[in-house]
Amino acid sequence: MAMVFPTRNNPERVLLIVMSPHALDRAASGQRLRVLGERAHEVVHYLLLLAENDWNHSARVPIDDAHHHCDPTFQCLTRHMGRILWDAYHSNSVVRAIDHMVQLSCWEDGHWQAGQR
Repeated sequence: MAMVFPTRNNPERVLLIVMSPHALDRAASGQRLRVLGERAHEVVHYLLLLAENDWNHSARVPIDDAHHHCDPTFQCLTRHMGRILWDAYHSNSVVRAIDHMVQLSCWEDGHWQAGQR
């Protein structure tokens, strides 16, 4: 699952949250709440992208210079989304999956950045 949006290199791209076939398969196999948590993760990316662009949702090519995954605000908001899902569905496994996703994505971002130097 990923959020895609217009960039300087691809200004015609439409802003979307794309669900992979793998995510759809997991949702169909009974892991709907986990997929919902992954979707919440992408919504937090969108909210931070809006904040970075002065809440201008119509910006033709939004500014996206930040690496969200290791940002403490991103991590906090994503974990709060996990708590909201827990309040609604009382699923500890979903909250653990969201926490794991936050930690893993930050590690992957750091790993990717180190590999690019």
